Amino acid sequence: MIAEENLLHVGFVRGRMKTFRAESAPPQVVSDFDGRFLGGRQGVAHAGFLFLASGEHGLQVLDSSKPGTLSLAGGLPFDGFAHEVLLLDQGKTALVAAGPQGIQIVDI
Repeated sequence: MIAEENLLHVGFVRGRMKTFRAESAPPQVVSDFDGRFLGGRQGVAHAGFLFLASGEHGLQVLDSSKPGTLSLAGGLPFDGFAHEVLLLDQGKTALVAAGPQGIQIVDI
């Protein structure tokens, strides 16, 4: 789950990601993104984008700048299995934990 302002992005089995408006009760679904390739493990929101550690698919980036709409902005495959992502330097650098391959450093 990734929190972004008043939205919650929740990943599901087989790569689906639903976005919920957090301030409504019950939470209202505002988008349903079918990203079968994602296999998201963990992610972080920054500046209208979601950065996802996507297992065997490496780092995936979704554009979340339009509330209710997610779209694939890009990605970077690499050796290893992306478990976790952390942004540094005001979102200019991503550190991706890639299992036995160590830490991958990515310029954003």
